[in-house]
Amino acid sequence: MNQECSIVRDLLPLYAERLTSPETAAFVEKHLRTCADCRAALQETQAPPALQPAPDAAPLQHLQKRLARKRLQIIVMTALFVLTAVISAAGILNAPIYFPYTDDLVQVTEDAGALELTFRADVANVSTERFVDPDDPLREICLVEAWSTLWERWFSGPHTQAARLKAEGGKPLTVLYSENDGTEAVYLAGKPMASGGMIALPSLTLNYYAFVALIVLAAAVLVRIFVRKKPRACVWTERVILLPVAYLLAHVTLLGLTATTYSLPHDFVFVFCAALLLYCALLLLHGLIRDALERRKRA
Repeated sequence: MNQECSIVRDLLPLYAERLTSPETAAFVEKHLRTCADCRAALQETQAPPALQPAPDAAPLQHLQKRLARKRLQIIVMTALFVLTAVISAAGILNAPIYFPYTDDLVQVTEDAGALELTFRADVANVSTERFVDPDDPLREICLVEAWSTLWERWFSGPHTQAARLKAEGGKPLTVLYSENDGTEAVYLAGKPMASGGMIALPSLTLNYYAFVALIVLAAAVLVRIFVRKKPRACVWTERVILLPVAYLLAHVTLLGLTATTYSLPHDFVFVFCAALLLYCALLLLHGLIRDALERRKRA
């Protein structure tokens, strides 16, 4: 390469961009007509730059998917906790509050051989249960209950509750009012009972369920201790632990520490629904916590 080629090579980038003066451009063009090497160098200068290979997007896509999944888990978990709170509040607001017997609670009148029971205006619900007297097969007993709820006391107006009772099958009828507080039922009307009385006993079923949940929790905790060196077994054991924990939390929230109840279907349905929602929420929370701990260990 002679001195003129060297000068032209230095000017080629400017010439290719049309940044030289007319005199300089004429000098370069004159040289290019006689120099094949400089023409080749000009073509290389004018050639578009080679495309660089795109960086691998897989790690970024994986990170984006993980963050999106985490956001979704947090949203669903929050929604489940809110639903649990709503179900618990509904269970508390709609729990039966039974009325103790007072002289003005119910008026009993007789009409065409039937007994008419008319209740006070704050009584929102009335139920009757008829069965044969176990001590006297020729007598029929009707057990009456009256209650309202917090929701009805706070948000509803006066009520009109009444019941019409009539002896059937030729058996005399005895009407008793159950206060559902462990005391003897109050005689209202009909044929008086010759001796003794009747006490409506509460259901202890939910207490048994809570006791079983405590046993399962204790057993699962022991298993978790024994398998602490096996990561996969630890994960599954912790998920099992959350099940009795969710049930016990729902039980305590809705019923307190004891659950002697006179309204078993109502209480069981709300405890079961709240426990199920709470368990799903705790599972999501457990997964988020384990992911955070694993990332911290890797870091």
